[in-house]
Amino acid sequence: MKIDRAFIKGIDESDATRAVVKGIITIAHGVGMDVCAEGVEQPEQLAVLRELDCDIVSGWLFAPALAPTPIRTSSTVGPAGPGGPDTVAVALLP
Repeated sequence: MKIDRAFIKGIDESDATRAVVKGIITIAHGVGMDVCAEGVEQPEQLAVLRELDCDIVSGWLFAPALAPTPIRTSSTVGPAGPGGPDTVAVALLP
């Protein structure tokens, strides 16, 4: 389940936002889903998400947005290597 960056923006400053995100994570885990928090920009946000047991995070804290690239249709194209044009910056949290 994805948590939109609108919820992540104030997670380190607002008890109410933190409670909402905690509820989302708890419900998702309760039905066997992993949770991805989008829009993580500050180390403080990451720290809170770790405390709340979030599984995956993405955002500017890890890498800036990449320019769009054309979709490749060749069947010979394999997965992108580290730093390749198809790389997506995410972090799996312990």
